[in-house]
Amino acid sequence: MTGMSPPQCGRYTMTGYEHVSDLWAKALLAGGAEVHHRRVEPDVDLTDYDVALIGLVPPNSIAARYMYTAFDVIYRAKAAGCGLLFYVDDWRFNAVPRGTKVVANNPTKRLKESTVFEKLWRREWGLGDGWPRVVKVLETMRDHPWPTTLVPAFTWGVDEIMPSLPTQRRVILDPSNFAREYDIPRVHPLDRRKAWVLGTFSDQREWQTSQGLTWPADYIGTRRSKADRQLKEPELVKLYGEAWGVLAAPYDHSGSGWWRNRFVYSAAAGAVMLSDKRETQGLPDFYRPAHEIEAMGANELAAFGDWQKYLMEKSYEPAEQVTERLLEHCQWAKNLTQGSTFQENISGEAVA
Repeated sequence: MTGMSPPQCGRYTMTGYEHVSDLWAKALLAGGAEVHHRRVEPDVDLTDYDVALIGLVPPNSIAARYMYTAFDVIYRAKAAGCGLLFYVDDWRFNAVPRGTKVVANNPTKRLKESTVFEKLWRREWGLGDGWPRVVKVLETMRDHPWPTTLVPAFTWGVDEIMPSLPTQRRVILDPSNFAREYDIPRVHPLDRRKAWVLGTFSDQREWQTSQGLTWPADYIGTRRSKADRQLKEPELVKLYGEAWGVLAAPYDHSGSGWWRNRFVYSAAAGAVMLSDKRETQGLPDFYRPAHEIEAMGANELAAFGDWQKYLMEKSYEPAEQVTERLLEHCQWAKNLTQGSTFQENISGEAVA
């Protein structure tokens, strides 16, 4: 398991949250697979691996720190008899094919002449000896359907809303049962704060204001979110058990079921989730507007929080099923090594 971003390579996240790639690794390990989850070097030996599971981000993003070595694995997998699986992990994943097209159409300008990507892992190799491989991968990802690509999503999502990907097969898996379990403190309902908690990586102040909240709100996030306060994930989840409300701002494809760990941890804490109405349209009676939630007494809040918890947890895909399906797709990818359209196209003569 490797990829283009640090978390996809098993690197520590500053906020301490468990990355989707960590959940895929857990699922594979549960099925008895031997998993190496790491960044790699150019020309790393792939002959002992059955499958390479590659995480994708836009190649014109500064998040693509390990792009060159991920592309090297993609390029050489077929020759090593190694199958390929891709996955996406950011809700804006439709930016991956767009960014790939932008860079593939003019790789020299976007990569060699740009100073934005000076800190990419093994950049000197990628722009030197590895350049023909980089170009070939970009062009193949632009022009041909990708290998099977995993998308993390809840089972109640509306599939038609989920953005498409240029893949031979898109596989939706729900990693909820592999999320890290926290010992979340649960205070007595009468002592629980009537307050909202919003943890975010992006600026959601306008959306929060639009909800007309009367309870105080803890706005917590990274520098990009313009929040004054930042917490590690364990501390943030602890707040879910102390306050009644958890906020979830909408995405462009709300309702698709895109997997979000805040839903898992809000449910585990017995908190009440306020999201966009479209977000949980696949869950009956999950949504209530802010003014209705804030008008509830402690017993009503406890009952509604328990109802949302019930709806969420009964919807989770069973852990054994996730593992079984993931291993099946790994086996399928391994069997397709010599017949994959993508790998056949990528194994042709590299472009100088």
